[in-house]
Amino acid sequence: MTQNEANRPADVREVQEYLRVLADTYARIPLLSVDGIYGPETAEAVEAFQTLFALPVTGEVDGETWVGLREEYQRLIRLTTPARGIYPFQAGEPFLQIGDSGAKVALLQVVLDTVAVYYENLHRVSPNGRFDDVTERALRQMQQVFGFEPHGRLDRRTWDRLAHTYNTYVAR
Repeated sequence: MTQNEANRPADVREVQEYLRVLADTYARIPLLSVDGIYGPETAEAVEAFQTLFALPVTGEVDGETWVGLREEYQRLIRLTTPARGIYPFQAGEPFLQIGDSGAKVALLQVVLDTVAVYYENLHRVSPNGRFDDVTERALRQMQQVFGFEPHGRLDRRTWDRLAHTYNTYVAR
């Protein structure tokens, strides 16, 4: 891809978008506008990329440069994108209640136990995968802290607040 060729604007935009992301990490790559025009700014940014990655410096996007751009862009996106969240609960209430067991209960117990560290006088929960009296008591206490009715079942409102609290204190 050279500035003299009749380039498709969508292809040029893609190259420019990749270069903009790389410019945030590599100060030697100049920041450029994403305008779909392969002009001198784009050629200069391509040359800077080629220099940084020990490619032949032509200012043109050949196959080797394209692969290098795409791979480095994807690597940086993976590094800067937050990890994917998990959503263990489907619609319907209550999600969990006394007598339930399994991985979802163990997850609740881990979150309750972790969040309890940030509050005084809350019961800790040892994750065992069984929604037992200890889990119910800890959940009731947490619901009281949140200003919710302490019914001891894990409903959507309680889970959302627990997740928010966990993300605020633990996952920063």
